[in-house]
Amino acid sequence: MKFSHRGTLIQAAAALVVGGIVVGAVAYWSSDKGVHASKSAPKSGSDGCQPASQGAADTTAAQMCVALRNAGLPELLALPTAPAFYGGQATVPDSAPGSYREVKVMYSVGPYMVIVTTIKSGQIKTQEQRQVAGHPAAVVFGTSNGQKLNRLGVSMDAANTGGYYVVDVMKGDGSAIPQDATVTMESAIATKVLPALSGWHAGS
Repeated sequence: MKFSHRGTLIQAAAALVVGGIVVGAVAYWSSDKGVHASKSAPKSGSDGCQPASQGAADTTAAQMCVALRNAGLPELLALPTAPAFYGGQATVPDSAPGSYREVKVMYSVGPYMVIVTTIKSGQIKTQEQRQVAGHPAAVVFGTSNGQKLNRLGVSMDAANTGGYYVVDVMKGDGSAIPQDATVTMESAIATKVLPALSGWHAGS
C-alpha cells in the first residue's frame, strides 16, 4: 500500500501487530485491489470538506476533513505560519455494499503529513495507562522500509467496546522524527480532532 503526495512516494507498513491487535496500514494512495483512493477533496465550494457522495465512507471522510481543518494543525505542530493542505482520502471497503472498514484522511502541514484513520471494529489492547480525552489509548512503535512509525491508537469510547482511531504524524520526505516528539504531536492532534467526530462517544 502506498501513499503518494507532491511527487513523494512513501511505502508504509501493511500492518503492525502489537498486543494481539492489528493496527492497519499507516496510509495508502494507490489503486491496490480493495482500496478506494480519492486524490481530490470532497466537493469544492464554500465548504471544501463537503462529501463527494452521501455514502458512509464519503460522509465520514468529510467529517474527518472538517475536524482536521478546524483543529489548528499548524499550531499543534509548532509551525504556526505553515499552510495546511488537504491531501485526500482512502477507504478500505467492507463486504456490505456502501459500507467500509477503514477511512483515512490526510493533511500536509509544512514538512509533516498528518493521517487520521477511522476503524469501525477492533479494540485497543495495551498494558499502558495512557488515555486521550478519557479514552483508552496505545502507542504502536515499528519500522517499515527503514521508516520509523510511531502510531497513536485511541478507542472510540471510554469502555473500549469496539472501534478506534489511529493518528499518524510523519515526515513527507521519509526522514525520522524523534519518538517522543511524534507521540506528543499525535496526542495533541487526537485530543483536538477526535472528540469532534460523530463516532466518538464521550463519557463511560
